[in-house]
Amino acid sequence: MYACICHGVREHEVQECISAGATDEDAIGDACGAGTGCGTCLDRLTEMIESHFAAMDSQAGLSYIPDSATMPDSIAPVSPAVRLADSPYAGLS
Repeated sequence: MYACICHGVREHEVQECISAGATDEDAIGDACGAGTGCGTCLDRLTEMIESHFAAMDSQAGLSYIPDSATMPDSIAPVSPAVRLADSPYAGLS
């Protein structure tokens, strides 16, 4: 299945970029071009990144910290910089 139709990038190519260290949409765009056209696929790229790291955290016995869009209003989100600094993946970016 295609992740980015504008540039003909398939999901497995995006997964390879993420596995190789891409941690955001810009890094994926730099690596394979996905997300650099119309922008329609950016939400999907974000989902793929979050799923990848959530699975890695789960395998490592860590809890995934969702972004503020999925958190109740009564809980303040942790900033991405704090999450990355505390993450076992801190040296990947």
